Amino acid sequence: MGHPQVLCRQPGNDFSALTVVLSDSTIAGVSKHDSTLAEIFAVPTRAEVKWDDIVALLGHLGASITEGVGSRVRVLLKRRIAVFHRPHWQPDTDNGELRSVRRFLTEAGIST
Repeated sequence: MGHPQVLCRQPGNDFSALTVVLSDSTIAGVSKHDSTLAEIFAVPTRAEVKWDDIVALLGHLGASITEGVGSRVRVLLKRRIAVFHRPHWQPDTDNGELRSVRRFLTEAGIST
């Protein structure tokens, strides 16, 4: 998997002398997590939030995530436990489950 590239101008030179710098994937990831968090807390509730993005955000926040029976996913975050249902046949989380994720994050002290 390739990394995004950023072209930087060398001091004192024109753009004919460029250096390729690999961007830090952590920085790019934080921006995506911030976006996902904003989508979760959006009012009215959005229907197009990807389940994989929610799981990635929870992991980024330090949650322990384990697979349960069927579509169940158990999440432990800041001494709070929740069980969510992974969406079937589609990548997007439904509004009811998204509201549950929002409530869980709020109870764990996380908001936008």
